[in-house]
Amino acid sequence: MSGRASSGQVKDLALGIGAGVPSDVSAEDAERCLGGMGLVHCWTRLGIENDLTRVDFDAVEELLRTFSHSDPPNPYLITNPTRNYSDNWKMLDWQDQLAALQNAFPALDTTGLPEMAEGYLSQHGLMSQTFKREGYDRSFPLWDGLLVFALPGKVASKLGIGDLWVDVAKGPKGKGLWGQLCENVLFPQFTLPLDNPRFPGFYNYCAGEMGSDHFKPEASVAKWLQELEGQVKGDFVCRPCNHGRRLAGYSALAARFEAENRLGGLTAPTWLFQYLIADQSCLTPNSLWPDAGGDCCRFGGSREFDRAPYFARNASELHFDTYYVGPPSSHFGALLVSR
Repeated sequence: MSGRASSGQVKDLALGIGAGVPSDVSAEDAERCLGGMGLVHCWTRLGIENDLTRVDFDAVEELLRTFSHSDPPNPYLITNPTRNYSDNWKMLDWQDQLAALQNAFPALDTTGLPEMAEGYLSQHGLMSQTFKREGYDRSFPLWDGLLVFALPGKVASKLGIGDLWVDVAKGPKGKGLWGQLCENVLFPQFTLPLDNPRFPGFYNYCAGEMGSDHFKPEASVAKWLQELEGQVKGDFVCRPCNHGRRLAGYSALAARFEAENRLGGLTAPTWLFQYLIADQSCLTPNSLWPDAGGDCCRFGGSREFDRAPYFARNASELHFDTYYVGPPSSHFGALLVSR
């Protein structure tokens, strides 16, 4: 199919499906909103192609900020999830996570982490928060536990990779240190130790396309991590975390909005998936697949950073791939961390 719909057709369709576009928005903004949400099936109903090169993602973000959700939830931003955590899965204690990370990265300093962890665990009001999930008659914990992770800028410095944040600030002209940390430091841990690998098979579908011009952290995530690095003496921190259930069924765009504007947190970037080094049982072929909405990517000929990464598991194999930020999936749930 090819061709373009008239602006009136696009606006009428946007209004007709309730795609979060108010009646007084311009036809041009309605078109941007539809394209940015990745509503391929809606474009198809008009008999045209979904041309993401025409999408103004700044306009999409602004529309989401003002018209993000409806009641009931907007089916073009949020869908009912069909997956949940693995049966009887419980997040590892912070001490067990730290032990695994120390084994993987022995040169890193743990100064201040025990005090930080105990400080969070003593906040009973924070750690006992709950939420309701569609289709269930009970509440779930908002925070599954504490997520321990090594600070990326400090790791890059200690390993002699370079000044991470100077490189990130260069945008597409950088050396790709953010992607290098993931590809060359984090990902190899998934297939270790050699005699009993954590994931016997690991495949990175983004291999070779994780340079600065294709793979980067969200600006809010980069700013937050830099601030953390200036606040602590050691190389590790911890934060309350939800492993995907709270934002299950959300598109990456909707998850980012919900996390930052309503939950006091952020959707985690790929680097924070160090938890997989400590616990492989959290991810099974039939469990909820966590996405890393704190990163944004572009591949092939796309001019826009219109995708977000996710991890999926097929039998013993772990996959790292990307998905458009607009359409929701019933299989995914963004990893949420508190600021």
